[in-house]
Amino acid sequence: MPQPLAMKSPCLRFLTFLGLAAFSLSNALGALHLSEFVADNGGALRDEDGDASDWIEIFNSGPGDVALDGYQLSDHATEQTSWSFPSMTLEKGDFLIVFASGKDRSEAGSELHTDFQIAKEGGYLALTDPDGSTITAFGAEDNPLPPQLEGVSYGLTQTGDRTSTVFLNENAAGRALVPTNGTLGERWLAPEFEDSSWRAVSMGIGYDENTGYASEFGTGGDFGDTFNGQNTSVYLRVPFEATETSSLSELSLKVKYDDGFAAFLNVVLFANANAPNALTWISEASSGHPDGEATTLLDFDISEHTQLLTPGTNVLAFQGLNDGLTSSDMLLAAELHGLLVANPTVGSKGFLGRPTPGSLNGESFSGFVGDTKFSIDRGFFEAPFDLVISTDTEGAQIRYTLDGSAPSATQGQL
Repeated sequence: MPQPLAMKSPCLRFLTFLGLAAFSLSNALGALHLSEFVADNGGALRDEDGDASDWIEIFNSGPGDVALDGYQLSDHATEQTSWSFPSMTLEKGDFLIVFASGKDRSEAGSELHTDFQIAKEGGYLALTDPDGSTITAFGAEDNPLPPQLEGVSYGLTQTGDRTSTVFLNENAAGRALVPTNGTLGERWLAPEFEDSSWRAVSMGIGYDENTGYASEFGTGGDFGDTFNGQNTSVYLRVPFEATETSSLSELSLKVKYDDGFAAFLNVVLFANANAPNALTWISEASSGHPDGEATTLLDFDISEHTQLLTPGTNVLAFQGLNDGLTSSDMLLAAELHGLLVANPTVGSKGFLGRPTPGSLNGESFSGFVGDTKFSIDRGFFEAPFDLVISTDTEGAQIRYTLDGSAPSATQGQL
């Protein structure tokens, strides 16, 4: 189901939602699926040239490995011209990303690029086998794909047995350093960086001139001797192991912080709070984070970055930020949680809640609900009046409440 579209006015609250139909998808030919694509890349995934190219995801659901030689991708429903995969193997349960950039690169072991781009206004995209038979097709000559939206993917429902996992908790061990100059640059972010000379710590880290954060500091985590009044930035590296990453469906970073942070997973910046646009070794938080909120883990949904996690050793790195040299305290602690999906099933076609390149998709939905229109604009009124709320989306329902409660599919007046 799509996320509800909720809006407010001074006199009532309402919600629109769209009922969806699910369609079964059979694939008698085997294990490969054209599972997801993005036709208007918002920049969350970039190719080796740094371009925000369109991309296509291929998934092998098993039961065995598949040699891709002879398989093709096509963006035309009637023409036979297609882009061919090189001689390579996609193992059971694995994903393969192909950039639909028009750059035409098909060397095994290198980043793959089709010789076409995907039509944003809606068109056709298909995966075919060596015999020319269609395995997965989106759109048709007489029924093209709906127009694609920036940063929104389209593909197949992928669900299965869901298991929560904690990759690291807020007491995880790592190493920290209060930098005294900028000679490290960004080298300290790399997983292979040698940090044995840094202080061994367990999260959280920071300092407090009083005792408010004392219970938050792990072993070696009180930096009052080297941080307080010396710098507004501290570096933290926390290594952790990951075994199964291809079945990762969701990823969540939970952080306690005072006053800000920038978080990196295997070098890539993926989350931040109160961080400046350009970081230096003496950067400070752009604003404060109240002490009363700093000791609560705040949840950052980073599921669009699941592809950053790799099997084996990963490094979660932080630049903790204080809001000034005279600040009386600072705190940084974090957890990393994931949702794994085993025994995945492949289902109906549609838009997806968020792009998940290299991991399972979750549920699909058929479209987006158009905005609502009010026959009378918001304001204050002394006399009763008739109000009509409408949307251009056919088949949509609008529910509203008059007591300030949140409407939903089962709550509120239709």
